[in-house]
Amino acid sequence: MTTAELRVIARHAGLWLLIACAAQSPTAAQVQLVAGGGFEGQYREGSYLGVTIDLTNGSKSTRGELSAGFGSGPASKVRYTQHVDLPPGAHKRTTLYVRPSSFENEVHVRFTPERGRPVIARAQLAYSDASSVVAYVIHDQGSGYHFIRSIDTSKWAAPAGSAVAPGVGGPGGSSTTAVSVAYSDTTHMPDSWKGYDSADLVILDEHSPSALTADQAQALKEWVAMGGHLLVVGGEDWQRLEQGPFADMLPVDVRGELPMAGGLPELAATYGGSMPPGTPVITLCQARKGAETLLSHEGRPLIVRGAHGVGHVYFFAFPVDRQPIKDWSGLQSLISQVIQDIRSRSPRLAAGISEPPVCDGLCENPSMAVPSFRVVGLFLLAYLICLVPANYFVLKRLGKRELAWLTTPAIVIVFTLIAYVMGLIMRGGDVVVYSASVVEVRAGSPLGISSGYFGIFSPRKTRYRIAFSQPHVAIDVPNRATSGFGGFEEVEVPAMTLASDGGEDSVRSMLINMWDQQLLEARAATALEGAVTADLRVADGELVGEVHNGTSMTMAQTAIRYRSMTKGLGDIAPSASAPVRASAPASGAMPAPATHPGAGPMGVMPYMGSPSGTPEGRDAFNQLMPIMGPWPTSAADDPDSAIRRGLLGGLLERGRPVFADSEALVFAWLDGQPLRIDLGGARYRSIGRTLLVVHVPVSE
Repeated sequence: MTTAELRVIARHAGLWLLIACAAQSPTAAQVQLVAGGGFEGQYREGSYLGVTIDLTNGSKSTRGELSAGFGSGPASKVRYTQHVDLPPGAHKRTTLYVRPSSFENEVHVRFTPERGRPVIARAQLAYSDASSVVAYVIHDQGSGYHFIRSIDTSKWAAPAGSAVAPGVGGPGGSSTTAVSVAYSDTTHMPDSWKGYDSADLVILDEHSPSALTADQAQALKEWVAMGGHLLVVGGEDWQRLEQGPFADMLPVDVRGELPMAGGLPELAATYGGSMPPGTPVITLCQARKGAETLLSHEGRPLIVRGAHGVGHVYFFAFPVDRQPIKDWSGLQSLISQVIQDIRSRSPRLAAGISEPPVCDGLCENPSMAVPSFRVVGLFLLAYLICLVPANYFVLKRLGKRELAWLTTPAIVIVFTLIAYVMGLIMRGGDVVVYSASVVEVRAGSPLGISSGYFGIFSPRKTRYRIAFSQPHVAIDVPNRATSGFGGFEEVEVPAMTLASDGGEDSVRSMLINMWDQQLLEARAATALEGAVTADLRVADGELVGEVHNGTSMTMAQTAIRYRSMTKGLGDIAPSASAPVRASAPASGAMPAPATHPGAGPMGVMPYMGSPSGTPEGRDAFNQLMPIMGPWPTSAADDPDSAIRRGLLGGLLERGRPVFADSEALVFAWLDGQPLRIDLGGARYRSIGRTLLVVHVPVSE
């Protein structure tokens, strides 16, 4: 056989080999990828956003990894991933929940098959700063809420002497708050509460309950329970409310519908504007126990507010996107008052915690102890003396100076071992997880929010897989941490891979250096085993009643805060109660919202603390410290004390608490930890504290 014939055979064999490989491996053309940001890509600084991804497969079964990330900034070091199986001809929709940095305008999405080339798509984002108001509207029929964007926030004022929310002007001042609206239909609703993380208000208008999955319904319920605010709109199609998945969280019992031939004059009389003629159809309902009717017509509730977990559900018995309400000029004023009412009930304490004190408390432990200057100086001095003069004179005396090439590295090795042993003695050889958590609930409800901070100390350089006790978790790196020298410094975001396989969020890979500690923050919905109940009232100038622990955990060193009064209640065992009797101070420095000149028909104004803390919060911190102690002088030798001090300081002294006159707050240390982590089966020691915060209404 000639050389030319061999070349021809080789070329044909190579061609057939390429054809066979192409037939067996998925190609970029086989899988099509389309990505879009949920709720039109509208996100708020520091919050999560859902990215909806549609995958269409060809004729071959394909398995691969779906990932999302950002091109620049701190968020570029974090990848969000999910494994995907695509049968032949499959069309699959999934959602990745990402946390963009400020001013990100797009997210990069990639599908990487096990064999074949990756497919890439981009989704556009719309950024809103932290002071903005973001409303998400779920509406299957249209988008009639554009008017919200024109709300004049310059009329929003805070009570005199109060701390002011970002973007909300003080008395006589103006506001720079922007109000944005984004839309979604029922089929695109998130299947995790993180999809609503950027929203102040979610408006659930005309929707198809049958189109909702169980995960989509649960996601919205969890978001409200964690402190979100939901507005449900009624009207003609009242069956969607009675039979829908959200019936149990409504503040009303739905009973039918009724055309109002005479209109709804109470709306215009209360919120202003002129109402065009027409016959609106309202949902007949009755307010449930504990709910508050804010407006009614001839005894029929029109606007009702109720609690669900730490959040609230508002109910409009009338349709907003239909005549004559649609053209009512006071509609903007009504929604403005709802948003102001929402902001007056924020922030949740657990969500407004200041991170530096908590991070400082996590880092003040023996594992992160820094050797004293004297120890380091003496060690270096001994090293230099042994390495140069002692080494030289000993070898000279022995007449063996040529052995310096052996003794010099030997001295280096010996001192390296000594340094390692010193580090092992000081910092230990165990993996240790230091944790600080806040659980916030409302009295009578087991539902709430957990915010957990974790310091993971590793005695060796390795990668960890971190799982959580809750399925849907918002995972972040705290903005600031201790520098180790008594101050704070900005922390570089570590390279991490966050996975959401099997409907559960985890950190698939996070590198921690030897004898180093990495901090993580996690937020999740929480359901305690049982609820804390209370019956508190003001009688003859005293706050009286009792607090009952219906959970399975002991409430240790319990304290109650009402206005400017703080009182210790001691330890409350499971199924036990503690009596309350203390003087009830007059209303605090901030005037009651209903008496403020700028207060609207709902009787509230939007006042919140600034991130640097409030005088009221510092006062509460100073009063709670002695009750919830003791506090040893050396926090580094007592990490438990450092964690407790950091939690109280971050929540109160440096946080954003503004206490309402109408409720008391109960604080207690729990002997359990609802939000926990697992290091992929690795053994570790756990040292941590959980602070319980309970909102308790007070009647007069």
